[in-house]
Amino acid sequence: MFSTQFKYFFVLFFSLSSTPYAQNSQPANNTATFDYQIVVDAGSTGTRLHIFKIETSNTKKNLPNIEEIYFSQISTGIASHINSQREINEHLSAIFNPTQRYCFQTKIPCSSAPVHFLATGGARILKPSQQKTLFNYVQTWLEDYSMFQNIAEIRVLTGKEEAELGWLTSFENEIKHNQPFGAYFELGGASLQYAYFLDDPKQANTHFHIGNKDIYLKTGSWLGFGLNEATNRVIDYWHVSHAVCFPKGSNKTSSFNYSRCFSLFQNYLNVNENFTSHKVLIEKLVEKNAPIKLGAAFDYLIPSGFKVNEPGKFHDKLKSVCAMPWRQIRSDYIDLVSIHQADICAHGTYVLTLFSVLDLPKSYSNYIFNNLSWSRGVIIKSWLQK
Repeated sequence: MFSTQFKYFFVLFFSLSSTPYAQNSQPANNTATFDYQIVVDAGSTGTRLHIFKIETSNTKKNLPNIEEIYFSQISTGIASHINSQREINEHLSAIFNPTQRYCFQTKIPCSSAPVHFLATGGARILKPSQQKTLFNYVQTWLEDYSMFQNIAEIRVLTGKEEAELGWLTSFENEIKHNQPFGAYFELGGASLQYAYFLDDPKQANTHFHIGNKDIYLKTGSWLGFGLNEATNRVIDYWHVSHAVCFPKGSNKTSSFNYSRCFSLFQNYLNVNENFTSHKVLIEKLVEKNAPIKLGAAFDYLIPSGFKVNEPGKFHDKLKSVCAMPWRQIRSDYIDLVSIHQADICAHGTYVLTLFSVLDLPKSYSNYIFNNLSWSRGVIIKSWLQK
């Protein structure tokens, strides 16, 4: 899911009340009413589009019932086409045209829906002129070639907002069922988002009132600490990284050395951030055995990629795998290599460095990995703000 390109996200969000339709285009046999919202996150290596169906009949609920009724993705990222309007048009056609067919088939009135494009991660690194160019390309295509005509806004989503949406997505079930809250970390391509549940409102910068409950969070984002961006910077800053952070045979000088590669990433992180306050918050959550949810690259690398369930086991597995020649790694771990290429060992080492600088325990029974995007959080937050 990650590449050496910067990571971009866009959200297409729409909300409308209408007569409900099932996926087979037949009217549902009930009197419930629904909103339909489309969320598109367009990342550096792929664009993913979701359509959610939200029951709006019972407004007394803490949160609505949300059902994903459509999902589509393409494996190339819109960021790779940033200098070509023609390529961006082709990219948007590939993801939106099937969506438009679905809207016609299910009789969802997408053409009247307000459209919100929200860019995150790597877009915050771009110059304002580059952001404007990309946004203009997308807006022009939507106006000229799509049914989505009511474009409400195009803007950059802040890191704080992204963290809020990610926490809401990850803790949606806990909110509904009054279960314990905890921390959330999302390791993207260009940035790392964090959100901590707090007992003390004075430390919080985010507040949600849900039902009869007040939820206080400390949320934020580290731009430059995303998987790709941090790895690229370390490789660019320290030439020795080409030798020690890559498996033998991936380049002429490479011979993976975990401890030396780890020290490069550790220095990069500690020079750019003081993690003391974060360690205190994490320690308090661990003492309570609160859930710590880990999304995006944490999930892709640890349980999904290396098939382990905790950082300690991941540490051992990474060192074992990266001691093998690059040719053998490509053969034995074809799915991981297809995503991370020769960066696989550098990426894995960086993830373990993050656990170390944050004092996240190597063994913890309440780690929860997930591959949820923050897309559902857009819907939840909009519901809370009604």
